[in-house]
Amino acid sequence: MDFASETNIGRVRQVNQDRANVVENDRHQLLAVVCDGMGGHQAGEEASSMAIKELISAFKAEPGFDDIWAARKWLLECIAKANALIYADSQANANHHGMGTTVVLALVIDDQMCVCHVGDSRAYLFAQSELKQLTQDHTYVNLLVESGSINREQALHHPQKNVLMKALGVFEKIVVTHQVLPFHEGVLLLCSDGLYNCLNEGLIKQILEAHPDARTICHHLIHEANARGGYDNIGVALIIKGGKSHA
Repeated sequence: MDFASETNIGRVRQVNQDRANVVENDRHQLLAVVCDGMGGHQAGEEASSMAIKELISAFKAEPGFDDIWAARKWLLECIAKANALIYADSQANANHHGMGTTVVLALVIDDQMCVCHVGDSRAYLFAQSELKQLTQDHTYVNLLVESGSINREQALHHPQKNVLMKALGVFEKIVVTHQVLPFHEGVLLLCSDGLYNCLNEGLIKQILEAHPDARTICHHLIHEANARGGYDNIGVALIIKGGKSHA
């Protein structure tokens, strides 16, 4: 497997509140994470940093998992702990009050993966020449789409499209959306909204097809997002399984 991650401040923001990483353990199991922080006074930067540090440190300390179900249980416990840490900090520090972060992560074991998310950072799978969005945004606008009140085209331009219904660290308890999926081959992309708000799925697919390795793909995704405005921080994490010839 080939993997890489990268973040970029973009062309408008003054602070980079996105965090991304991919790490591998001794059993060749991978954890990929992207976080997009929110909050003033650098609080969003603090929230996303706390979340990714907690998750990556816990993964590095874990000897590995015998199956995907043990990994899923561990992931949900770790996310709950990260949520509690951020929430406690926001209550104790006036400058951090109200801070939070999105999180999307995937733990890959053999030919399976557990994908978890809170907020509007996304997971995509590119396989068999098809790009599929694996996660559904925890946003007010997505609730309107799911209820049939507006369509997806209207959602793209809705004035409240960035209003989150869930984020890590905002409330004392968190309900995490999670799924176990097959991952035999292809490209797994995790990203913040700074990427997909600038690049449509057709362009994302084109970039995934055009470049041979994970690091180059990350670089070109960010470059193209900045070329199309770079209105927000951009965070990406990528895992290629089975070689690009299979994607």
